[in-house]
Amino acid sequence: MCNERRRQPQPRWGRLYTIVAGGALGTALARSGLAVSPLRTAALVVIPALVALAMAWWVATNRVALDLTGWCDCAGGSVTVRVVAAAPVPRLAARPAPAERTTLLV
Repeated sequence: MCNERRRQPQPRWGRLYTIVAGGALGTALARSGLAVSPLRTAALVVIPALVALAMAWWVATNRVALDLTGWCDCAGGSVTVRVVAAAPVPRLAARPAPAERTTLLV
């Protein structure tokens, strides 16, 4: 491959480190600062859940930067993409017009 690198977005690692450090600090404070109570239990459940959601958000917002890590300008020439065409979907027949109402006299 070539050694030439193009300018591309970089993952924001500092935000991820802040999320993880904040979660660890929050969990440590909840373990040491709160007496055994339902509030402590809730904090020990909610804090990791929030950290997991924040990490999922980080991955979603840095998806392009993570995908482009390690690619150079000439990488497009070495990637092969195979496109498989699907069979055409048959069209539904047009609906017939509703029959006229007739009154049946008995």
